[in-house]
Amino acid sequence: MALKLDKLTVESLQVGELGDRLVQVHESIQNLNIDLSADMVSQLTFTVIDPYLKLHNNNYFMIGRTVTYGDYKFEIAAIDVKFGGVAEVNVTARSQATQKLRREKGNKSFGSISPSTFAAQAAARVGLSFFGENSPADGQITRVQKDNQDESTFDMLKKLAHKNEFRFFEANNTMFFASEEFIVKNQGKFEIHLDLAGLGTPSSAAFFPASGNIRR
Repeated sequence: MALKLDKLTVESLQVGELGDRLVQVHESIQNLNIDLSADMVSQLTFTVIDPYLKLHNNNYFMIGRTVTYGDYKFEIAAIDVKFGGVAEVNVTARSQATQKLRREKGNKSFGSISPSTFAAQAAARVGLSFFGENSPADGQITRVQKDNQDESTFDMLKKLAHKNEFRFFEANNTMFFASEEFIVKNQGKFEIHLDLAGLGTPSSAAFFPASGNIRR
């Protein structure tokens, strides 16, 4: 499901299996950020003030634990503890779907299919929508695991995208596997009217400028 940014609050954050203890996390969150950039895996980060590391030491933030933010599922991938004054725990959670693709390993042949078909099948397995551009089949697609090579499905998708001069990324529960030109041409467009900058654009507007500069 898509991430409905206008309805998200700190209370939208759910850390799997914490139940009633989740209140302690909510009350301790200092900041929370979400990144849906095409240059990285979709990522949620939040900082928890944790005196005496009580939450950390009670395994509130175990690696691999599911974190739900709105309808979007992440998975805790890294924990950083910072000391000095009051102890802080910085939690990094990444898209659960892409984490699953990173764990798909082992020797396997997927047949003589196109890279785009392979990507669409991978997206479906992990519950992602798919936005892709057609690409030609070029021999067998094979995932390899041996002494000096341990490919994941995620690694294969990156390699196949590079070979076809495509971008491969996940954002808002959709896998993109296409050229930049194709993505830009086929995505919805919006306009920002700079003449409205600073004039109190109605809150109903999806995009509005807080400020603007024009140089001719």
